Amino acid sequence: MRDSELTVAYYTEDMQKIVRYLLSGFALTILTFESGKAAECPVTDLVPNTTISGSLSADDCTIKDLLGGTDGSKVDQYRLTLPVSDSVTFTMQSDALDPFLYLYNNDLTERLADDDDSGTGLNATLTTTLSAGTYRVLANSSTQLSALGDYQLITVVPTLLSQTLVVSSILPVSRSVAINGKATTFATIINAGTSEGLGCGISLASGIAADFSYQTTDPATNRSVGEANTPVNIAPGAYQTYLISVTPVAELSPQEVSFSFKCTNSPAAGTTTGLNTLLLSASSVQPPDIVALAATVKDPGIINLPDVTGSGFDVFSVATVNVGSTGSVTVAADTGSTTLDLLLLLCQTDPVTAACINPTVPSSAPVTTEIAAGTTPTFAFFIAGREDVPFDPAGNRVFVRFRDTDGNVRGATSVAVRTAL
Repeated sequence: MRDSELTVAYYTEDMQKIVRYLLSGFALTILTFESGKAAECPVTDLVPNTTISGSLSADDCTIKDLLGGTDGSKVDQYRLTLPVSDSVTFTMQSDALDPFLYLYNNDLTERLADDDDSGTGLNATLTTTLSAGTYRVLANSSTQLSALGDYQLITVVPTLLSQTLVVSSILPVSRSVAINGKATTFATIINAGTSEGLGCGISLASGIAADFSYQTTDPATNRSVGEANTPVNIAPGAYQTYLISVTPVAELSPQEVSFSFKCTNSPAAGTTTGLNTLLLSASSVQPPDIVALAATVKDPGIINLPDVTGSGFDVFSVATVNVGSTGSVTVAADTGSTTLDLLLLLCQTDPVTAACINPTVPSSAPVTTEIAAGTTPTFAFFIAGREDVPFDPAGNRVFVRFRDTDGNVRGATSVAVRTAL
């Protein structure tokens, strides 16, 4: 799924007071840049096993706009995200033009396949095996007929025919509580398949000493609905939100706690650390417990690096609330287990003006600050790329971690990162 879908998760009522600090209007002159014509070309997401009606018109972008070179023929671009590996068939058919199909990786740097006339008549049909990931399909025309006109694009993914396939996420992804204290987080199960998900629920997968429960919530209000620990059905293409409660009954060193998200007619969602796992700890004395939310400027949950020179920046902000005890916390950013050549700068910000206050100029050094119980400090992160970063929302991420004086993580959040298209 797209990263914005993978992170459909919600915050508790206690966190609503910090929404005004999400800095959604963050505007910094040093971050403005011109991405070129390709950034203006619209992209339509393909739904597997459906037919899209399109039209090549005089107002469309050209191959030259997207790929460079001299080809001025018109093109529509589509994006397909596969949750599983499969043999995929694309068919472009038209009575008005001679269809031509291109298949590229998601950042349009590698042509994977193309076809002109493998379908019936002059229609284009392209069948290839693809790994799970995101791809671009370009609907173009050959020169044998008019270069403009209506067409249909058919996408067939056999694995997803009449199948329930679920993916999941949680937010926040870190909690620190006292023993017998309840750690709550919100979860989302998305039915990415084509059949209704039956009896979709959550269970605790990690073997920790803790009580566990879950309950469905209203996505619009985050309020609990229905009965606790009661599975529900999820329509194809839809999602359901839940409140998860984990109550450790013994001391627990910080560790990633995993859950089983599944329907009775589906395999369990895959586990991805930092996306659908909870970094949980419990101690005899309540420590700082930093609930953190990240907000990006353009695409939800995604940093778009403007270039690979290390000088063009994108930015995201993190709003927090300390629902634990007062403590000194060090804030830093990293790329997790994936090595990415990025320049990561940060600062603590004024919640009203968004200006850097600690330090006053963004720095690559971690930021240490005292966070009192109940307070809502905000932070800004400036990211520049020194290499091309493909769109892999599960693997290519920037993590923000809040550590106490003993080095224990007391809060965390993350965003996906990619080189801008």
